[in-house]
Formats: sequence, structure tokens, C-alpha cells
Amino acid sequence: MDQTRVQIYSDSLEEYQSKLKGSLKENLSSFDPANAKSCASHVTPFGISYVAGIPLFRTHESQRDYRDTIQELESNLPGQYFNDILHSHISLAIAIRNSPRDSQAFNSNGRLIPGYTPLGNKKDFYRDYLEILNSVDFEPFSLSVEGFFPGGIMLWRPQDNPEELFNIRRQLAEGLVKKQEQNRDFHFDTNPQGQPDTNTIIHTTFLRPYDLNSFKGNFSRYNSTIEKINERIENRELFKDHIQIEEIAFIEPNVGPEISPEAYYTDEVIEIKKAK
Repeated sequence: MDQTRVQIYSDSLEEYQSKLKGSLKENLSSFDPANAKSCASHVTPFGISYVAGIPLFRTHESQRDYRDTIQELESNLPGQYFNDILHSHISLAIAIRNSPRDSQAFNSNGRLIPGYTPLGNKKDFYRDYLEILNSVDFEPFSLSVEGFFPGGIMLWRPQDNPEELFNIRRQLAEGLVKKQEQNRDFHFDTNPQGQPDTNTIIHTTFLRPYDLNSFKGNFSRYNSTIEKINERIENRELFKDHIQIEEIAFIEPNVGPEISPEAYYTDEVIEIKKAK
């Protein structure tokens, strides 16, 4: 089992802490607005995945800090889509499908997987993925805000029970691979090695660019605001308390073909698994 874990999912707390001490934050801070992509190009289903802590901000203080921060950023960067409190979550970075409805993809065996629209009862449709969700054995853990970054993500640092998020990711990755061994048509997004495509940073998406002209034109002012926000986080003026995580979930963002900053993204939580 240990050898299988290394092959399928090798990230660890130690590696992540090393990235935080290294160039990760510098690289995220140097985001080039010319590389931004508009969320207007996506239609449902998009970003079907496993997540943690939805909604994420539940205390009065954390809700106030997130709401005020987003309002400040939005005033400096109009015409974009900012995630509200209800849809905030930690990405577990185990993507099932991260592509538009009408696109096509290949599974790890090289078979073409056409785009699709889930039909019928969602719990029946996603039964195999929910079985994996419910098989995960984990305990509550906590994270602290490391900072906001101009590409649209919040970065997090593990705190209490720091290994647990990596333990959850590992179990999800192993569950997906096991299911695909039983059914070669079972789909999840893969890396070039045919393994679960995991993004090993711990993050929350707070922004999806929509109006690219506005994004590029206002980027300098927006980026300056982010730098000031991060100074306040470092000085413990914002997000000073740890965020407690006690559940994971399987979500299907409900994205219509007509996308706007006002009505783009509403997560449909298909199922939740509570910590033991």
C-alpha cells in the first residue's frame, strides 16, 4: 500500500511547507494579466470535484473579513466574478472533470470521453464518485490564510492536525484509481502519467476574470490593493483565527450557457462527508 501511495499521490506536508518557504508565493505574486482567461468561455459541467469546508467562512469575524476584502477588491477591479461566502471552499485538487460541456477528453487508457450533461438523479449519476467520498476516513483540521494572490486564489497554511488534508487527497486519489481499474470508462482528469491530476497547493478561488479588458486595465490598482491586504493579514489585522474544517463534499458547479459576473457560478453540493 505504501508503494501504491507514492506512485499515485506523493505530495506531503513537508513538501508543501518547503514550497511556502521557497518561491511559491513569489511565483503566484508575479501573475501576468496577459495570461488571464475569461470564465465566459465555460459552460456546465465545469469543475466537478471534491472540496472541503463548503461554505468556508462560518464565524462572524471570518465572514466580515472575507466580505470586506472582496468588496475592496471588487471596487478596484469591476466587471469580474468574485466568489461569495456561500460558495467559498478549499479545493482538494482532485478534479473529476474540468472542461466545458461540449468539449472532449481522453481517459488514461486513451479512450475518447465526450462532453456530457448529467441526467436524472444526481446521486445515482455520480454514485461511484460518492462511494469514494464516503470511504474517506479523516478527522477535523484547521488552516490559516497565507495570503491573496492576483491570479484569483487565496493560499492556505495547515495548522491543527496539519497532515489531514494530504491524507484526504491521498485517499481520494487511490479511490479513483481503484475504480478505474474496475471500470476502464470511469473518468477523472489525469496527468500525463494517467494518474489523478492533482494541484498540490492548498487554495481557495476568490476571483474568476470575466471582462479581460477591464481586468488588464485595472490590474495595477488591483494588485496594489492585494499587497496592502496581505500586509494586514501578516500583521494579524485580517483572518487572524484559524478556519476549522470538519467536512468534505462532492460538488457540481451549476453553470449556464449564458455567463455573467452576476449569475455565473452556483455550487450544487451533491453529498457531504463529515469528519469522524
